[in-house]
Amino acid sequence: MARPERDPVREATERLLAVRRLEQELLALARRARRKAPELHGWLTIEQFAVLDYLRASNGVVVDQLSAELDGYPAVIGRLVATLESKGLIERVTESEGPGDVVLRLTEAGEELAVEVHRSRRQAVTERVHDWTLEDVTTLTRLLAGYNRGRPPRPRG
Repeated sequence: MARPERDPVREATERLLAVRRLEQELLALARRARRKAPELHGWLTIEQFAVLDYLRASNGVVVDQLSAELDGYPAVIGRLVATLESKGLIERVTESEGPGDVVLRLTEAGEELAVEVHRSRRQAVTERVHDWTLEDVTTLTRLLAGYNRGRPPRPRG
């Protein structure tokens, strides 16, 4: 059986339309995340929660590493850190006597809030995909992970 001929113009047009649709869906996702943030995060902004979440996962980091990991400008990350510090959610801990050994860590209150927000977010996502198959949830997770890393997703199998 003969394979149909490739039409590069049609493929390029379809890809452009698909990317446009993806862009629209990502924007809708971002808008929904911002709209739901107060409900899920309480008084925390999404950016503040990202700091707490990263500190929880890493068990503490220096400020420069936090800026790099969150793709944030150091001044912006500094303001987020200052706000969270003033609320008693994170603290600066000196690891040793050397320069640059000050590490940001969650306080007990920060850990408790991060756990509470994670629970709230997990419940919201679970409700959103409650009627999806496990394969659908896994596929979306794999595709988003590839998108966020800036690499194509690996084929399954």
